[in-house]
Amino acid sequence: SLHSCSTSSSSSSMRPPRSTDAKALLAEVHGASDRAMGHIEEVALRQMQNTKNIFKRASRHFGQLGPRKLAPGIFDQADLPGTSSSGISPRPAEDPNRVSGDVDGPAQTHREKEDLSIHLLEDEDMHQRWADLLKGRAASDVPEAELHFLVETGTPLRYRHHLWPRWWSSKSTPELRESMEVWQQRSRATCTRQIECDLARTMPEYLGGEEQSSLRRILRACAGRHPEVGYCQGESFLAAVPLLLGFGEEAVLACLCYILEDICPGYHGPCLEGFFRDVNILSVLVSYLLPEVHVLLDELNMPLHILATDHLLTLSARTWPFLAVARLWDVVLMDGSPALLASFLALLNMYFKEAVSLARQEDRGNTLQPADVATHFRDIMCLNIARDIDELVQQTRRRFLPLVRGEPSKEGPRGSGNFLTWFRLQSESELELSEQQQSQQEQGTPKPNSPPAAAAAAAAA
Repeated sequence: SLHSCSTSSSSSSMRPPRSTDAKALLAEVHGASDRAMGHIEEVALRQMQNTKNIFKRASRHFGQLGPRKLAPGIFDQADLPGTSSSGISPRPAEDPNRVSGDVDGPAQTHREKEDLSIHLLEDEDMHQRWADLLKGRAASDVPEAELHFLVETGTPLRYRHHLWPRWWSSKSTPELRESMEVWQQRSRATCTRQIECDLARTMPEYLGGEEQSSLRRILRACAGRHPEVGYCQGESFLAAVPLLLGFGEEAVLACLCYILEDICPGYHGPCLEGFFRDVNILSVLVSYLLPEVHVLLDELNMPLHILATDHLLTLSARTWPFLAVARLWDVVLMDGSPALLASFLALLNMYFKEAVSLARQEDRGNTLQPADVATHFRDIMCLNIARDIDELVQQTRRRFLPLVRGEPSKEGPRGSGNFLTWFRLQSESELELSEQQQSQQEQGTPKPNSPPAAAAAAAAA
């Protein structure tokens, strides 16, 4: 809308001037340019004010939800794979049609207990593309700009072992390798007990006794390294992915630290503060970038966190087929936190409207429940994502990532951009101000004045 407004303004005000005098011509052009820029600034201020208003409404909604209602045992009540009641069954491997609600039989979203290697499909063309680009160079030495296309089209496992450590290298320090045993000893007893409970239910189809022992040591070391977080359910799935791909324990711990500190900042804290902050941000982004999805969410009075929990807290490792998980992680590890949010927007764009349609077909006049829609959304996604992973990666990187990230930043964690960084700061400031006002109300003191919208817009600019 900003582009269209500025175009219409400039087209009417920048007609070819009648004067043939060079100085008059230049002055007239400058005047038209100034008028067009003034109009653009007015539109930008209105857009920023509108964003702030939507953001405040989302913040109030977030405050009503209260993160503490979701934090305790967040996965204990979640449907386990294979327990869905949506009536969707997986399609046969040879069936070219996408899965929809017309398939009979019970849902089966669990993975078969098979060798992991069969899920990482690699063909000759994929290896040839990489060989042509590398031209004898080590994958870790190739400039990142040259890797984007290859990562979008699939990464052989041998190159993941070069590239993933490159992307989490900021966390792979000598101190990390030397302190694993010390950090394990610092893990609190409550964390240790929860880790033991989660080991048996973390990808049991893939993890044997030796892998579970490694996972135990990694999770205890991570809990000891982050005493303010301890251990949060979902971390076991994050650590299991690189472990299953053959990385050593120190490398897996570095990967886990990279995810917790840079990709999912604050997501796994005691009250999941960062998770709710970014769900709040996603709500605003959906209203602008996916208006049809926003209308459906509003009609259903559906909080976005019930759709985003698995994707944001486990990077979909808990429910997706492993092939799709590895492809998603290629993009998220390379492009950082903005890619994780962008990939969730892509998932909403691909599957949410279909999930609502299917839930309405099965509703038969009863009140449509958000939980039913969430179940269909999860099942349709899990059953089709291995087939649709190329589309997801392309929508994530080419459509949504630039909008979520903004201009890339040289400072901060990998993948940082000015828009998401600013939005997170605004979210945290809004929450802090709300808490201050609530505290002052409880103490009977007047509320401070909120900063003017113009000042907020200027700060954003």
